[in-house]
Amino acid sequence: MWFHAFYRSCVIALVFVAAATSAADLWGDTNDDDRLTKATGVLFHESQVFKGHRYYLSKPLGYPDFDTSEALCHLIGGYLVEVNDADEHRFIKSFLNTFSDISYVYTGGSDEKKEGSWVFRGSGKPVTYFDWVEGQPGSDTLANCLVYHKTTWWGMDDNVCTFSGGSSRFMCEVHVKQDSYFSKFFKLLWK
Repeated sequence: MWFHAFYRSCVIALVFVAAATSAADLWGDTNDDDRLTKATGVLFHESQVFKGHRYYLSKPLGYPDFDTSEALCHLIGGYLVEVNDADEHRFIKSFLNTFSDISYVYTGGSDEKKEGSWVFRGSGKPVTYFDWVEGQPGSDTLANCLVYHKTTWWGMDDNVCTFSGGSSRFMCEVHVKQDSYFSKFFKLLWK
C-alpha cells in the first residue's frame, strides 16, 4: 500500500512541477540538489530554519489525500510536521500567520488507530504537546487528524483526514544540517 501512495505522489509531483515550470529549467544542467530545490519551491512555501528543522507548507495545488501528502513529505526528505513543544508551536504559528488563504493545516498527529491516543504517523512516537481549541479533541471517530485551525488563532483541532479544497494545506518538517559559523566564514572567504 505504501508503494502505491509513493508512486502516486511521484506522478502527482511531476505533473505539478511540469505544469508550473518548464522542463528545461527544472531538469536542465543542474545537480540533484538544485533540482530538488526547484521542485520543492514549486510545491511548497519554505520557512526559516528553527532548531535544526525547516518547515514546508504545501501550496494550493489540489493534493488528493492525506497519504499522498505524507508521501510528498518523504520525497523531500521529511515527514508530516511533528510539533513537540510550545516553542516549536509558536514558530509554526508565526510562519502560518504570513499566509492569508489557508483555513486548515494538517500535521503528522493522528488518533486513527485508537481514539484519543495521539501518535505521530511518521515517527510512531506519542504526541505530547497540544494546544487544543475549545471543545477539542472531540469524540468523533471519523475525526482522526491533528490540524491547525486558522479561525482559532492556529489552535489545534481534531479533524477529518480529508482535505477540503484549496484552503486546506499540510506541513512537512525536514531536519537540516546547519553550517557552523566557521564553515560559513570560510565559504565566504573562498568565493
